[in-house]
Amino acid sequence: MADLRSLIYVSEATRPLSEADLGAMLYASRAHNATVGVTGLLIFERSVGPKGRFVQCLEGEGDSVARVFARRIVGASQHTTIEVVWEGPIERRDFADWSMKYARSIDAAPAETTDLLRRTGRLWP
Repeated sequence: MADLRSLIYVSEATRPLSEADLGAMLYASRAHNATVGVTGLLIFERSVGPKGRFVQCLEGEGDSVARVFARRIVGASQHTTIEVVWEGPIERRDFADWSMKYARSIDAAPAETTDLLRRTGRLWP
């Protein structure tokens, strides 16, 4: 059985992002994630903070998730102040059919994800 893990982080956008900017980011992440077996969800909340906030959930084999986070997320210029809010083993993927699902707000995200984010006590009431 695969060592499935999930990592959820939040970060602040470094500049206002257009739909075209987000589309390009999603295109690149979907293409890459499909090759390394990582799935997940990206939420971009424009109304949070001065430039917007990202919330992203990555899921897949532990080594693959760690590599994507370290090599593609941490050094990306689109965001700063990256904070991992949850990381751990999972029994199944919540986004198995998505190399990177996108939601424009936390309200549009799947209930499983929003429940976990609310339980952290640091994101949304």
